[in-house]
Amino acid sequence: MRTASNAVGTAVRSAGRGGLAGTALLLTSEVVTNAVNARRRSGCSEPVTLYGEWPGPGTLRVLVHDGAPGLPVRRWYADDATGGRGLYLVGVCADEWGVCRRVECVSARAG
Repeated sequence: MRTASNAVGTAVRSAGRGGLAGTALLLTSEVVTNAVNARRRSGCSEPVTLYGEWPGPGTLRVLVHDGAPGLPVRRWYADDATGGRGLYLVGVCADEWGVCRRVECVSARAG
């Protein structure tokens, strides 16, 4: 997860969009963690793949592919649970997010 966050941080700073770094790093960390956990639970051996692109001025799109069966689902956990809020955070912090069914990736956009 650190490698993914470092790559996105470098891309954001290189593009002169340092103000977007905090949100971009949080979103990347959450969707990559979700992908790693999905792989682990399913026994999938396919690596997690991260794609980043600038589809428009000041807009970063991060796509994560994990190869695990099924699609990510936002769930609700008890207030004292120690995990399970990743997609909630993505929903709150991203300008938009969704699941690409054809390639099974999670996309989050912030700008």
